[in-house]
Order: sequence, then C-alpha cells, then structure tokens
Amino acid sequence: MRGVITAVVHSRGFAFVRGDEDHVSRFLHAKWVEPPIDFDTLFVGQPVEFKPDDNGIGGNRQRAMNVRKLA
Repeated sequence: MRGVITAVVHSRGFAFVRGDEDHVSRFLHAKWVEPPIDFDTLFVGQPVEFKPDDNGIGGNRQRAMNVRKLA
C-alpha cells in the first residue's frame, strides 16, 4: 500500500503514516523502516510504501510495517 508520512517524532523514533487508499492513520516505529535508513531523513509529506498490519497494538493502533521511502 502507498501512503504519506503525516507526523514524525525523531527524538522518540516514531511517526504516523496515512494510507492513500483507505486514509487510515497507522503507527510507524523506526525499526520498521526498510531497508534500514537514517530515520531522521523521514519528513512530513514523504511518500512511502508499506504493509498495513491492522491487528492493532496497545490502544488498538494499527501499524505500518516494512516501510520504504518512495522517490
């Protein structure tokens, strides 16, 4: 699925991604970015590709896994 970074908290190592198709906001942890890149290079508005994991985590959040930056 493709989406866009909507918020980044570099100091805490997380961000949020909104899917282009479903407009769902998903939690992204720095360790879920592939290939491993400098998390600090992500920015709001950055287009990405990701695998949605809608099983939920604490607080019933959905996750964005295997995130890759798009050019």
